[in-house]
Amino acid sequence: MSAYLSYEEYQEKGLGGLEKGEFDALSTYASRVVDAYTFRAIHRYGLMDDPRYAAMVKDAVAFQVDFMSRLGEDRALGVDAGEGAAAASESETIGNYTRSVSHGSGARMDGSAKAYVGTMQVSPLAVDVLAPIRVMGRRIDAC
Repeated sequence: MSAYLSYEEYQEKGLGGLEKGEFDALSTYASRVVDAYTFRAIHRYGLMDDPRYAAMVKDAVAFQVDFMSRLGEDRALGVDAGEGAAAASESETIGNYTRSVSHGSGARMDGSAKAYVGTMQVSPLAVDVLAPIRVMGRRIDAC
């Protein structure tokens, strides 16, 4: 699987200060996290061919890349899940948008739990952006 977001697209979003090598290392993982979080709806329904959904996916991958880069490699990849979860329970700010996460309780400010794919936490901003796609992924198609 290739990454859903190119380095050039990432830079256009004005996020983070990652170098190309750092971005490349994280973008494939971030794309896999997004794909798993949406129950593979992106591939099942060919959502990257629809500009509306493709924009959501690209935003979510960008948010996940930034989130993972701030956690550090071991925590981002779920190597140290307990410590990674504790470190991730802070607020996340990208541009003029801030999403706060409650410390210690594992719940976000809106009362919902943190989202994980395996032991890797999904960026709270990515969770918000991916909500419509995740619902699609839960749909069971007739055989």
